[in-house]
Amino acid sequence: MFYLRTLVPTNWSPDATYQLTDKITLKSAGNRPIPLYSIASGTANFDTVYLISSSPDVMEQTQFLRTWVMFHDFIFDFQRLCQFFEREFLDNRDNPIFVRSIEELHQEPEANVRTIDFDNIAEGIYHPYKPSTQLSYRRLFERYQRFTESEQWLLKSYLFQVETRDTYSITHNLFEDTRKYWQITSYVTLLETILGHAEECEGSGELCSKCNKKLPPHRKMSERDWRAAELFRLIGNEEVKNQYAQVINAAYEIRHRTAHTGKLSSPLYPEMSDAEVYNIARAIQDQKKDMFALDTLLVSVMRVLRYLLLDKFFDLKTFPPLPESQVTTILKWVAPTND
Repeated sequence: MFYLRTLVPTNWSPDATYQLTDKITLKSAGNRPIPLYSIASGTANFDTVYLISSSPDVMEQTQFLRTWVMFHDFIFDFQRLCQFFEREFLDNRDNPIFVRSIEELHQEPEANVRTIDFDNIAEGIYHPYKPSTQLSYRRLFERYQRFTESEQWLLKSYLFQVETRDTYSITHNLFEDTRKYWQITSYVTLLETILGHAEECEGSGELCSKCNKKLPPHRKMSERDWRAAELFRLIGNEEVKNQYAQVINAAYEIRHRTAHTGKLSSPLYPEMSDAEVYNIARAIQDQKKDMFALDTLLVSVMRVLRYLLLDKFFDLKTFPPLPESQVTTILKWVAPTND
């Protein structure tokens, strides 16, 4: 039988050959060096997976890739994947291969670092948090294939990156702080879509008793109180709800300062003698002057938004606490990643 395979970098891969659809199979392909798409030269090691199609139609495979990479990127929080696709790094498809079974397809001698049962992927979705819920990759993908246009827009808007850290030099950048602030601003647009707004007061549009002009629309409660009420409705854990509220409120303030008043701060990387820890409070307090704090806040906003989107799309009802970030000055890099 003919199979068409595409080698795809990933952060989580199936622990066994996995039938995703009637035509598509996923199979771990081993840990191997992959060329970097950033300004840095050379390669970096990634776990990889074969996306295998029983159809020899290359265009059909490419079209499926366009759909699948956004799902896989979002589910496992692997932001590099969409960037790999857009830079045509996933176009290394082989000619159709004739084999008697998919198991005969070659795998690198070095096994993948992170494998998981794809019928129980909750740990991969929320890593390092380990929820007890059992979630099937296939079932979530089937739901994804039924996304409405508005859901597709929300997902694509979330995956679109203004802050493309890997494409510019840390030492020669001109717009690092601007990118981060505008990335947070774009995330707030999506948070507004998810959380909505307080209802307008019935007195909106009535005539002023003094000047006889119509009163402008106004809401029954403050937007901050409305967001807190929505988070309370969604999240049962009080501590987690307060964490998310602090991060969201800080993000809204940044959006206002960035998009409306144009009052951007210019944070710098501080000198450090040792590794330091940034919690939510420190990130919010120091983000105007400390680039590490701004990094931590940006990642926290992204996490909160992703958890809310996961719930909106798939009704997962899982809201992990936000971890602290440990920062070192060797790479000038924040460590709230999924590694």
